[in-house]
Amino acid sequence: MQLLHLQHNACSHIDKRNLKKCPKCGSENLDYLTRIIGYMKRVSNFSQPRQKEAAKRHYAKPKEMA
Repeated sequence: MQLLHLQHNACSHIDKRNLKKCPKCGSENLDYLTRIIGYMKRVSNFSQPRQKEAAKRHYAKPKEMA
């Protein structure tokens, strides 16, 4: 199971929760990250078909990973 991360594009704060705004600075300019072969990758950098496929994935919540 993968865990989807949230990254604020200006302050670069990373959070494991699915939020609508950055808890550090309050901005809504966010991007989602996923781990690909050990590296964090921005979902917005995926091709359009890959973004659609990523949206269908089930991502674990942090408490499910324990």
